[in-house]
Amino acid sequence: MARSTNPNEDTEPRVQPLFVGLCRETGIGPQGPAGAGLSVFMPHAGIIYPVILFVMESKNPTKKLCPHCKQEVDPKASRCPHCQGKIPQFTKTKVIGFGIFIVLMIGMINSIVSSSTPTLVTAEDAAQQAAEFATWQKSPAGLLCAKHTEWLRKDCDRAINKDIWVGMPLSVLVYYYGAPDSDNVSNYGRGDRHQYCWDRYNPSCFYDNNGDGRIESYN
Repeated sequence: MARSTNPNEDTEPRVQPLFVGLCRETGIGPQGPAGAGLSVFMPHAGIIYPVILFVMESKNPTKKLCPHCKQEVDPKASRCPHCQGKIPQFTKTKVIGFGIFIVLMIGMINSIVSSSTPTLVTAEDAAQQAAEFATWQKSPAGLLCAKHTEWLRKDCDRAINKDIWVGMPLSVLVYYYGAPDSDNVSNYGRGDRHQYCWDRYNPSCFYDNNGDGRIESYN
């Protein structure tokens, strides 16, 4: 399948929910010819549900059978006049509450399935990503990362431009400026807090508050 050359088109891999795969296999849902799935049902629930209530009310039977003695009773009766048995009443409030519960459950299940399904990457996407990574490895940032294997790719992309940022590794600063002129350690009951200072540069002092080797603040 040819890849679009439109630079404005979003080509990032998409999370494919479980029901989307089922839709493709069964032909049901927005991914299949039937064109009706959860994503179609949810917006129309507000239209379908009032119609169901209207149909229920339009029937309005004059009589119904007691579930205990099978005798005819008034549809609004809560107790049978023949056997004194209790007759359940399905009021509009109960029906509306049940309908809202069902709609919320469908939305919650859809959300859980969507968030837990891994991203599906096609062979074509994997090949393109591998080619892009191979090209990046030959770039200045990639060559820098080859020398500093403890850095992340995003660290190398910023380090090549001599950026300063919160979360940067201390070793990037050493790469920029050499060893710090001072390393002041303080402890206020929450572990060692390091203050690394370079006298000839601005910003001059950088703080590692938890000893993880990354900078939390600077001034």
